[in-house]
Amino acid sequence: MQAIKLITRSLRLLRVVDANEAPEAEDAETALEALNQLMVRWEADGVALGWSELTDVSQEMTVPFESIRAITYNLASELRLEYGIAIDGKMEQVANQSYKVLLRDVLAANPLSLSVSMRGGMWDIYTDTFGPRRY
Repeated sequence: MQAIKLITRSLRLLRVVDANEAPEAEDAETALEALNQLMVRWEADGVALGWSELTDVSQEMTVPFESIRAITYNLASELRLEYGIAIDGKMEQVANQSYKVLLRDVLAANPLSLSVSMRGGMWDIYTDTFGPRRY
């Protein structure tokens, strides 16, 4: 999917553009910057979707199809501050819920496991290593 399609939908959710209208170039660039920042933050938080920073709105996004809804609604939530738009409760709810579903999917695809050697120990802030409890 091209970034411009997701950006346009996010701007439609905010009613910045009409249903059959394309966003202005400046609005698209603002949204692209916000999209890159959002996705880089998610990647840093462990929501690994394979994001590659985009430099043009016509570029294809390399994210799983099932993540599009969460990205769209959360981008709209981010952009509302740029445009001074109060977001309605339902849209905020969809943004939050779709992000939680995305987190669940990421965790299911990459389950966390606790190493047997780590059980019963604790992190030593002085050596910056994990080891047995010392008390």
